[in-house]
Amino acid sequence: MIAMENQRSSRGEPHSLLFDNQSGIPWRFVCFQQQQTGLPDGCVSLAWFSKTVVPDTEVLFNWNSDYSFICSETNLYPGERFSVLENRPIDGLTANNQIDFKMVEPPHLCGFADQTNGPVGALTINAVGLIPSGFSVGIGMGGAGIFAARALPNVKLSFVPKPAYYIAFGMEVQEGEVLDVHTLTGVRQVEFPPNVYAMTATLRSGCDWELSTGVSKDAAAMLNK
Repeated sequence: MIAMENQRSSRGEPHSLLFDNQSGIPWRFVCFQQQQTGLPDGCVSLAWFSKTVVPDTEVLFNWNSDYSFICSETNLYPGERFSVLENRPIDGLTANNQIDFKMVEPPHLCGFADQTNGPVGALTINAVGLIPSGFSVGIGMGGAGIFAARALPNVKLSFVPKPAYYIAFGMEVQEGEVLDVHTLTGVRQVEFPPNVYAMTATLRSGCDWELSTGVSKDAAAMLNK
């Protein structure tokens, strides 16, 4: 049996990650991103994808590597969900890659405005003027959040994306949740070799990951529809 998460965007290079649960235990499979440099201080990773997969079942996660600006009314405490208020598409890392975050008209107290061209290679968010406490901003990929940081008055936040994909498993992590990566179980990096855009992560009976290139025939058929 295989389930498929719909492709979240029509732009960017498509990637696929097939989760195959052969552990004998129903786990919630999680995918997230993290990087050591290129992020603002206090930046956190968000649960980019999370789905329960019962034993002997596969789920296919598809995404495109296009970016967006995201914001939420949240303090970014671990376990808190980053509920996206706005999701503004970005034209790559060279155009429309800078935006202001400031007080706006209702229904939201704060929001995005004045999206322009910014420094090449970076995604820049300028918090302009008075920003009430409890607001956070960040970037997404393929329509879902990947990184976030608190929005502080008159502070510029620069994100220099260096995509690095990680997987984990657990029981309760929800999509969009603020992660404490050190508390996750079975964290493993998934590296896509050059010119490879589909990978399979199989969780074996000992709860060990086995990574391989490509996906199953059934998954490939779904991708080609």
